[in-house]
Amino acid sequence: MVRWVDLTPRVEQDFFFAENDPQIADSRELARRFPAPEQILVRAAGADPATESGRRRLRALTDALAGVPGIERVYSVVTEDAQRSPLWRRLLLTEDSAVTNLVATTDGRDGRALVPALEAVLADHRDGDLDLAVSGVPVIVEQIRRNLTRDLAVFTLAALVLFGLVTAVVQRSARLVAGTYVTGLLAASITLLLVRLTGGAIGLLTANLITIVFVLALSHTVFLTAGGRRHAWDAHAAVRTTVEGSFWAMLTTLLGFLSLLLADARPLRELGWAGAVGTLVAFACAYGAFPAFFPASREGGAHVEDELVPDVTDPATPPARVARPGRRPLLAALALALVGLAAGLPRLATDPGLLTYFDADGPIRSALERIDADGGSAPLLVSVRPADGSPVDTRD
Repeated sequence: MVRWVDLTPRVEQDFFFAENDPQIADSRELARRFPAPEQILVRAAGADPATESGRRRLRALTDALAGVPGIERVYSVVTEDAQRSPLWRRLLLTEDSAVTNLVATTDGRDGRALVPALEAVLADHRDGDLDLAVSGVPVIVEQIRRNLTRDLAVFTLAALVLFGLVTAVVQRSARLVAGTYVTGLLAASITLLLVRLTGGAIGLLTANLITIVFVLALSHTVFLTAGGRRHAWDAHAAVRTTVEGSFWAMLTTLLGFLSLLLADARPLRELGWAGAVGTLVAFACAYGAFPAFFPASREGGAHVEDELVPDVTDPATPPARVARPGRRPLLAALALALVGLAAGLPRLATDPGLLTYFDADGPIRSALERIDADGGSAPLLVSVRPADGSPVDTRD
């Protein structure tokens, strides 16, 4: 699997948008007609450009940033006349005189090489008096990629350990625990291969796909284990009596993931497709592989607890034991609650805002909020063409 599937999270500049989103189509067309270098914005708080010491610190920071490989030019209050120029005044100065911006243009190289060098420079100049925040598309993309890589490793390992321990406590059988691991990892591997073959990749919300599929497969192994105990580990009988309930559980999960395909945001759609594939694969792997790990079938009756769990597929099971009259009010209440919750579907946010994807206390959101308060780090591009088609590079 490692050979055929690239587990490195793929994060691109337009990863929040769907391929058919008209906004991203317009943005790409503007970028094609008017190519421009990517920009990185640094917010420097604590160095007042009106003082000599503040300008000296800003000069040192500007020169250091300009020396970073991949940065073509740095604009700051020490390189441009921000007081006289309306353009630079809006870009470099803020309402707080002690806070100023530095704008760096890049040569478009990979952020995995650019951002670490940039962060090293900022760390050298950051102290108790000078607070530095950085944002911009190359920086955000690289920070997201790092977080996804870390989450992929941490959550996958945590899931394997945690659910392995839970399975060991519940199953109390090394054979069944091994079967659970094999089933979950097999389902995750096949899911990653299928997602890869269909053009998918590890993205913003699919970094934990291995964990998701492992848990989905685990739920089906619980069904099968209960059926195996009920039928003295007869695999055919266990599958026959549990497949219906397991199927409906799988179907509801599948429909939930498929509903995400209706969203506009690309991360949600990627999660919907990958989750749908994983749901089907987990069901197939659980019923195709896990019964092979059942202990040897034993002749004789079932366990004592079987009396507490009626076999609903047995014609001899009294109907009263399957659906007791006392449960009908509860079922009716659940149905009414479901209808009430369905009324909120039109209010579902299918295109959430950019900041909602990040932890409120995380470094990415913190930097975005601080820099956005001073005007933001991404320019608004507007294309203007005279109605009569005349050129715009004339005096008129």
